[in-house]
Amino acid sequence: MYPYIVLLHVIGAFIFALAHGVSVAVALRLRGVESRERAAALLELSGTAIGGLYVGLLLLLVGGVWAGFAGDHWGNLWIWVALGTLVVITVAMYAIATPFYGRMRAVAGVTTDPKQLARYGDIAPDELDRMRASTRPIWLAVIGGVGLLVIVWLMVVKPF
Repeated sequence: MYPYIVLLHVIGAFIFALAHGVSVAVALRLRGVESRERAAALLELSGTAIGGLYVGLLLLLVGGVWAGFAGDHWGNLWIWVALGTLVVITVAMYAIATPFYGRMRAVAGVTTDPKQLARYGDIAPDELDRMRASTRPIWLAVIGGVGLLVIVWLMVVKPF
């Protein structure tokens, strides 16, 4: 049964990475987009991919925790470091990306809900240009990419 549990974990990781790749590509592409309409379309595409991201994350976690028990890995430090790294990356990415892209969606006109717009306050006419020029997407890609490499290294090499 263990190989199928690991397969569930790997499928979840694949779905997570695939959906997240859409958001990363959009985040980096937004830097070169000049029209509000194109920015809005890209932000809508990214928002659509987030559903797949959460499905993948759920499968990844269920499969990983289950594999941890089925393979008797919980006594090894590598699995705890991998899980801790995932938690740190998730918290950091959420804290850095969610307010930024929530505001960007409001600025680009993707968000029309009055409650959502009230949360973001006044929007300056040039704010979309300033947000697109931000280095935040690059930092998010670096944090996520390096974190993913660390987790894959821990799971494959099992150094401790």
